[in-house]
Amino acid sequence: GSFEKRNFTRSTWAKEISEHFKIPILYAIGYPKDPHLQKDIIAEDLLYHDLLQFNILESYYNLTLKTTSVLLWYDRYCSKNSEYLLYVDDDVLIHVDKLIIYMHRTVNNDSIQ
Repeated sequence: GSFEKRNFTRSTWAKEISEHFKIPILYAIGYPKDPHLQKDIIAEDLLYHDLLQFNILESYYNLTLKTTSVLLWYDRYCSKNSEYLLYVDDDVLIHVDKLIIYMHRTVNNDSIQ
């Protein structure tokens, strides 16, 4: 399930990115199809404090709605203090070393540690 995928990324590439750039990693999710799973989501967020849950049903067909929700959330809460947003789905792996090289080449080096 998605919990396992989030835990995998928490312990691999997301951890590396967070530690190298000192930026938060957040997971955008909708509401589960099975309402009984909502208590597990609440427990996960209490443990990790890294979930953004939007008022949409979690489904492949709602990916556009979830992406739009993330962009609106970013614009409202982050855009004044952050120039970049990396948005990936839970089936994507990031080659951290290549991302770091790319960011150092592309972004003002003062903003990256």
